[in-house]
Amino acid sequence: MIRLYDPTAEPRAIAAHLAPRLTSLQGKRIGILDNGIRYKQLKPDIDKSYYASVIIAALEGAIMMSKLRGNNDDTKRVIQHLENQLKDLVL
Repeated sequence: MIRLYDPTAEPRAIAAHLAPRLTSLQGKRIGILDNGIRYKQLKPDIDKSYYASVIIAALEGAIMMSKLRGNNDDTKRVIQHLENQLKDLVL
């Protein structure tokens, strides 16, 4: 039997390997936000899943961009943006 190259096979394998790690990372970020709410540092009605996803995606994207460009300018910009955005959540 001739096996043809399946371009979707590798991404599926990578996703299967990394999905649990991403779930864990998001859970840890949600835990940090939970602690902020518990200790009355953050507003209690925030969408924790939303902010956890935004934080992870923004930082991961910024890290990738910084690595490709060979400097950390993008990471600094994204951190500044996240700090400004998250100020609205603080009590």
